[in-house]
Amino acid sequence: MKMASKFRYQERDPGDVKKRAEQSGGSFDSYLKDTVSFVKVADGENNFRILPPTWDLKSDWGNNWCIDTWVHRNVGPDNGVYLCPAKMGALFDVDIDCPICQAVSEMDSEDDEKAIKDLKVKQERLAYIIDRSAQKEGPKVWRLGWQLEKALQLRSQDKKTGAVVPIDDPDNGYDISFRREGKMLNTRYLNEDVDRDPSPLHENQKTQDKWMDFVIENPLTDMLIIHDFDYLDKIYRGKKGSKQDRDEDRDDKPTRTTRNRDR
Repeated sequence: MKMASKFRYQERDPGDVKKRAEQSGGSFDSYLKDTVSFVKVADGENNFRILPPTWDLKSDWGNNWCIDTWVHRNVGPDNGVYLCPAKMGALFDVDIDCPICQAVSEMDSEDDEKAIKDLKVKQERLAYIIDRSAQKEGPKVWRLGWQLEKALQLRSQDKKTGAVVPIDDPDNGYDISFRREGKMLNTRYLNEDVDRDPSPLHENQKTQDKWMDFVIENPLTDMLIIHDFDYLDKIYRGKKGSKQDRDEDRDDKPTRTTRNRDR
């Protein structure tokens, strides 16, 4: 007769399994905390639901459903992506010069044209979304350019009255859709659209509450990491070792995150 086991098996969350399956051994630093991850925008059709802002709407971050960030790409041997401390320091209550901006300013505009283009600070928008094709993974961070945001903002206004269409309302909002084509620098976003009829974030209230609780407890503005001058300078000059070495260095000298605010 088989005896009852004291062990109780607990199923793993699909999102956690997917995150482990897609990890890379030589992963570079991220400017997001491990609590959240970027959504992978699929080739072809995409259908998202944008989540509302849950940070202090009276703060410098504004009251839009997305936040503006300034980043440097292609940094160091791992081609990492980092927030620009010079551009974003004020939002973190810090005053830090940016070694990458300094390096770009010292480059020759003709001889170093490609390096300048690769490293020059760029603006990106971030938003919390639910990918309708992978809802079990819960809230993800979506990185989008200004052209796509502009297209969605235009479609978020009533053409006759100018009234705002609340696409990010969790109870009576609107799904958005678009098509992604091309690769890398040739990537294009087409057919941006907003649903005609409002709908709840999820048909199951418990699931909707779970998603909203997550973004309330983890406002997007608090998920960002900004590094100090010395750390970024070493990364840029290739003087940092493996990611494990960089993690140990951060344990010794914590990086900055956004200041706590009353919400």
